[in-house]
Amino acid sequence: RNIVAWQGANDVAVLNLDDPTTMAIHTGTPSMIRGFSLTLHPRHGGFLDADGRLVLTDGDRRTPIIAASELRIPGRHNVANALAAAIVGDVFDIPPDVIAAELRAFEGVARRLETVAESEGVLWVNDSASTTPDATIKALDAFDRPAVVILGGVGKGADFSELARVVTKRARAAVLIGTAADEIAGALDAAGGAGAGLVIERARTLEDAVASSRGLARPGDVVLLSPACASFDMFSSADERGDRFTALVRSFTAPVRS
Repeated sequence: RNIVAWQGANDVAVLNLDDPTTMAIHTGTPSMIRGFSLTLHPRHGGFLDADGRLVLTDGDRRTPIIAASELRIPGRHNVANALAAAIVGDVFDIPPDVIAAELRAFEGVARRLETVAESEGVLWVNDSASTTPDATIKALDAFDRPAVVILGGVGKGADFSELARVVTKRARAAVLIGTAADEIAGALDAAGGAGAGLVIERARTLEDAVASSRGLARPGDVVLLSPACASFDMFSSADERGDRFTALVRSFTAPVRS
């Protein structure tokens, strides 16, 4: 709110209209608003249309850019991110075909829903950068296949209750590591995880967690390292944790080729 409050009439604020916090800023800035939404159709900004296309708008002008299915990174939150990026390009008068080409080419960044490998029908995904429950919920929602999810590390004071409900609904198994394992296990128990058929295992190390996940996964599953926690009980950083996961997975699989 402070950032946009200091903008002037010639500045642009790109706001997520699906988020109540940023939606509220819509009327609190003198700058030009460019909103993006997966559900609304703002006149100035961008939206996802009924045909699944990312569309830029400026008054009566509507410019389809690409289909969401053409994005190489999974998840509806990444569709929203792509809309925001497209709006920024449009503000700087980048041609629509150039914006589309860049969005099609973007493969994401390391350790954020990074596809490491697919082997024997199992997709292995490195999402070590997800260090909060909300980020892990978004990661689970990004896939339409059953998940074996590796959770844990050092908790950051967040409540695991909602994550536990999503894991119970979306995952086949949860493999728990780190000092937060007991707290996460308690949340999963309170969410009825075991009664719903969720397999819950503990692992002493990330190596053990990967081995357990490999044994639990079935063809058509995704094995997702999305810890919902910081890494400092076992690693110097989330980057080191993610890089170790990638190395472990690639020791028994071939990396996905672009």
